[in-house]
Amino acid sequence: PLMLLCQPLRVEDASALAAVHARGMPAGDAWSARSFAELLTSGAYGWWIGEQQGFLLARTSVDEIELLAIVVNPAVRRTGLARILLAQLGAHASSQAVRTIFLEVAEDNHPACALYIQ
Repeated sequence: PLMLLCQPLRVEDASALAAVHARGMPAGDAWSARSFAELLTSGAYGWWIGEQQGFLLARTSVDEIELLAIVVNPAVRRTGLARILLAQLGAHASSQAVRTIFLEVAEDNHPACALYIQ
């Protein structure tokens, strides 16, 4: 039932994705709407959570998934939305027989490390 909160990302969402990314990232680290549009037209995919309160963006290469971004609006962080997005990605990986999901995260990003290392 929680997966029903997730809606697929579309190229038309590029501006909204850039806005959410800008709210959720340190100044200067946000991606542009053009970057999101290019990623989504080149095979990246993902899901919104809630009413565009956050999103997950990934891409698949052969038999592994790269998690490109997971961002939740700072006003609703620590409410489980990121975990729902990760569960959605896990379900997608299982349905595609993908066995490996990888990402890069800064060692000093303690909230992200706490989310990914369970």
